[in-house]
Amino acid sequence: MAKLVVEVKIKDGVDEASFISEFDNIDEVSVKNTIPDIPTLLVMYIEESYLSTFQSHSSVVHAEHMPPSYPAITYPNIPSKFTLSNKTVSDYPGSSFNGTNYIPYQFYLDTDIMQKPNGKVGCANPAYTRSDYDDIDAYTNQSYSSNFTGKYVDIITIETTDNFDSNAGVQDTHPDFDDPDNTGNTRCVPKNWYGCEGVRNNQVTSNSMLSNHGMGVLSAAGGLNCGFAKKSKLHACYLGTGGDTLTELCQAIVYFHNNKSTNSTTGLKDPTIAIGEFQYLVDTYEAIKVDDIQTVVDPTNGTATRPTGGWGNDLTPFTNRNIFPYRVQDPDDNSWHWMVTFPWQSQSSSMKSALDSLYDNGIVFINAAGNNGGTYVKENDPRWSGAYCTISGTVNKYRMVNEIGSTDSVSKLTTSTTTWYPFRAYGPHGYVKSIDVAAGQNSETYPMLDDYTNRGPGIDVVGLGAETFTAYPAYTMADGKKWGDFSGTSCATPTVVGKAACLMEKYYVLNGVWPTPSQVKNILVTESRNGRKRLIDPASTSWSNVPNASSSNIKLDAQRLGFYSGSLIKISKNPSLNGGIKFAELAGTPMNRVFFNTEVTSKEQAMGQRPTSGVMFPRPRNVSNIE
Repeated sequence: MAKLVVEVKIKDGVDEASFISEFDNIDEVSVKNTIPDIPTLLVMYIEESYLSTFQSHSSVVHAEHMPPSYPAITYPNIPSKFTLSNKTVSDYPGSSFNGTNYIPYQFYLDTDIMQKPNGKVGCANPAYTRSDYDDIDAYTNQSYSSNFTGKYVDIITIETTDNFDSNAGVQDTHPDFDDPDNTGNTRCVPKNWYGCEGVRNNQVTSNSMLSNHGMGVLSAAGGLNCGFAKKSKLHACYLGTGGDTLTELCQAIVYFHNNKSTNSTTGLKDPTIAIGEFQYLVDTYEAIKVDDIQTVVDPTNGTATRPTGGWGNDLTPFTNRNIFPYRVQDPDDNSWHWMVTFPWQSQSSSMKSALDSLYDNGIVFINAAGNNGGTYVKENDPRWSGAYCTISGTVNKYRMVNEIGSTDSVSKLTTSTTTWYPFRAYGPHGYVKSIDVAAGQNSETYPMLDDYTNRGPGIDVVGLGAETFTAYPAYTMADGKKWGDFSGTSCATPTVVGKAACLMEKYYVLNGVWPTPSQVKNILVTESRNGRKRLIDPASTSWSNVPNASSSNIKLDAQRLGFYSGSLIKISKNPSLNGGIKFAELAGTPMNRVFFNTEVTSKEQAMGQRPTSGVMFPRPRNVSNIE
């Protein structure tokens, strides 16, 4: 049996030569080296079977066969900077322009790179002209530069069936998906997804992987011009096509992630981000008249009971609890009433299990919170079950029905269910193991939420929604390629995903490992400190003295689209459930507008809103108390 190399420490005062001589006739022990400069230490060869006997010798303090040693970790080198130069920051500028000359507002608003010289983005004067509003000339000749581009990160968008037009092969030719490390080649990867049967999930032979919506999503996340993760690998899969369910898609993504080979450059498997780009439009599913509600309860503020004469025009017992009533039209007589809306009161355990499996397998799941004006909390929040409204007897309820056609409608029913929960999300939002994203305005002047977005304490972070320039194929521009503005939480979510991929790469460069899904959420929230005071919380109306319910428009100048935006807190008998149910308040939404610090280390001067004048313009000094 081979002898082990053993580090030996003997007791102080023991004569080393005498100690060694005790083993002259023991074949299992021999001296490898004495250490003259450290008299109590020596190195010996000892048979493994004899080691415990040697360790018990009365003169031995310690005898150990050391484990194998390896070089200290050398973290990856910081990548060289990738730079876009001479770009114009704008939304869609018109078909006569070249799309590759433009980048979206997120590169101005969500990083510390660009400085507009004469004001803030987002004039919302209802009487604006386009030139007054966009001030395009002020955004020209801009550059964006970053060491981090989401390299090695796989981004997968989970889509629903959508218009594919003639998108076969478009991922190979559209410049926004070009690979900057291998120009002329795409970063989009058509796949035949494991276990899937739908034609849209078998993409290799057809070379068709992108719907119109999927193009907008992957462009906003990883577009060469339009997204932050400019070197990420891009994928798409489709829900409901040919019978492929969410469970099957999650299985396919888990299989893809778990069966990746080790990256020869990093020595690790590449990380995966999955994007939830589907919704069920049941966050404002049913409504009950305010005056039919007996009590409002929440764990913090206790119980408010309807006064004898009704709630009257003071609805603050609701709004103080983040319950914001809508004016809803009765479909029978066209009358209008203040009502509290409620989500579908059931939840899907199979959807939760399928989506939780992504997190459980180390996949980051970043999810669009939805576009139907709901307010919700996470499943582990005390308000999930502890906040509710009660009724007595039988009352009317009004159900918002998605007709899956040209017209949604309100139907009038009755209910005797006594307890109604306003904050329970059906999903895919509301799960603890996901990162939920609300949509914020592309505005620095009025940094509020987009009016259609779901919101509330269940939101984790805020991205940028309406009027985000992407490769969404709405218009053919002068370069012969299709581009357009993207919108919704569908857009806000990939703006967060692109930053997440870059921040994951940054974490890997600094630590030598990829972050876990929970670490990614923490990073996004922590980095959003730069946006904490950028979100404002205007009121849709005077909740202590609301006007009589009617069809009258309620508008706010702070809405970036001014009076062109739909009326707030109003649901007609034929509503638009996807984007047409609107209000203004944050409703408890955390002020975590995601920000990407492009530098390798954190920078205190990035902690406040960008100054536009004074000694701190154009770049803030390193002052820790900037707020």
